[in-house]
Parts: sequence; C-alpha cells; structure tokens
Amino acid sequence: MPATEPHLSVIICTRNGAATIGDQLRSLAAQTIDRPWEVLVVDNGSTDDTLSVVASVDLRVPVRVVDASERAGLAYARNVGVRHAAAPAVAFCDDDDEVGPTWAAAMVDALDAHELVAARLVYDHLNDATVAAGRSTFQTERVETLFGIPVCAGACGVQKQLWEAAGGNDETLTDTGEDFDFAMRVHRLHGVTPHFAPDAVYHHRLRGDTAGTWRQAAAFGRSHAMLWARHGAGRTTGSGELRHAAKEWWWVLTRAPFAAAGRNRSAWARRGGRRFGRLHGSFRHRVLVP
Repeated sequence: MPATEPHLSVIICTRNGAATIGDQLRSLAAQTIDRPWEVLVVDNGSTDDTLSVVASVDLRVPVRVVDASERAGLAYARNVGVRHAAAPAVAFCDDDDEVGPTWAAAMVDALDAHELVAARLVYDHLNDATVAAGRSTFQTERVETLFGIPVCAGACGVQKQLWEAAGGNDETLTDTGEDFDFAMRVHRLHGVTPHFAPDAVYHHRLRGDTAGTWRQAAAFGRSHAMLWARHGAGRTTGSGELRHAAKEWWWVLTRAPFAAAGRNRSAWARRGGRRFGRLHGSFRHRVLVP
C-alpha cells in the first residue's frame, strides 16, 4: 500500500450532532497514530449546524463529508460510510462520545491481525457520578456475550472485507441492535470472534435523564428478543437466566413506588425499561426472553 493511502478510515455517523460532534472531532485531532488515516463524517440528514462545526475543526488528517440523507438510520449511514472508505480497515465512533488519544493507533494495530475489534468502553469521563453510579460496565475489561454468543458495541473496528462479506449492518434494524446482530452473524457464519483491544479507549456518554434512560433501555430489551429470534436457534433459557430475570422483575416491581417518589429513578428506568422492552420484544418476535 502506498504511504499516501490510509491504513484506517474512521467513520462518524451523525444526524443533528452539532452540540457534541466538535468534542469528538477534537479528540480525534489528538490521536497518537503514526500511520496514514482518514476521517469520514457521514451526514444522515442533519438540519442543524453539524456541517459547520465539522468544517471548523482542524483534524490535521484528510476529512471527507459523505451524504447519507436518502434514508434515516444508523445502519444505513454506516453502510454508506464503509462504501466510501479508502482504507482496508474501518473504525466507528459516535458523534456524542469521545475517543482516548491511543484509540486509533490501537484500532489499526489490532485490525492488522483481527477481523473484528472491540474497543474498551469507559463511562466515568463523560458522565457525572450520579449518572454513572450503578450503570453498565459493558465491555470495559473483555469481550462480552449475549445468550452465550460474543458481541461488541457499534464503536468497533472491522476489516472492510469482512464487512462486505457479511453484508454490513442490516438496514431493516432501525431501532437498535444492528451492532450485536453484525457480531453474532459474523460469529455464526464466518467463525469470527471480536478481539478486545484495551488501549482502544472509548469514552461513552450515558443518557442523563430518566425518560431517555427508559427509552434506550427499552430499545435494548426489544433488540434482545429480536436477536434471540435470529441467533438463538438450538439454545434454551437456562435456570440461572430465569432466576436472574425473576430477581430483576422483583426489584423493578417492588421499587416502582420509590422511583415514582424520585428515589433511584434513573436506576429503576434502566432496569425496568430493559425488562419491559424484553417483554414487548418477546410478544413481537414470538419468543421468550425473560
């Protein structure tokens, strides 16, 4: 590969991200990567000042804005971004998060040897203590599993040839779950397990308001039912999972009065939203995901 061609294409999909995308771009400008790379900002139909903010930040690397306004949806925007990527490896980051200074270097190094790479998600940088308390520590130390199948969050790295062989993100998934679906699909069909890259530090922003926390958790719960319907063939719900679900339902139902009074409302919204989302998704997809 000629030295002028990028080794990594970083893809940021955005829709009305003017309030936060500047911080993400400035975190990319601080990267320590010593190989050629590029940034693609994939605009999924912004109507605010997102593109003006993008133009105002000097990343010191090639930056291209790609139009993906034809159809709304993160899965569609990511597929458009990969099609325009010039590098053989791509890494995704969201417009409301921030990457650590070693993120890009760790990603491209890991992608030299691995087809799918999971970043290390960190929750204490962009969230105050009251928001982060008791919240998810998903993917902080290892590759996680769902129903015993390895998964990784959408802020991941992937070799472009694997993305294309797997057909990219499923654009019919407009709620959430497209990232887990991709990881489960490539594991099942291509035998690929995500590699955990601890130096690829990724600062993830949590929902700070109760309503937003509930909506996000319910979407996750619905997606779990969808993923079980797609990838759970031959698997059964174990007694441990049933006991855990029973304990969660008990916690949600017995603490509802306290949540209504404002005590631990965020924690209740997170756990309750996920349980009710799983229940809703189970009816929708005709499966049982407790």
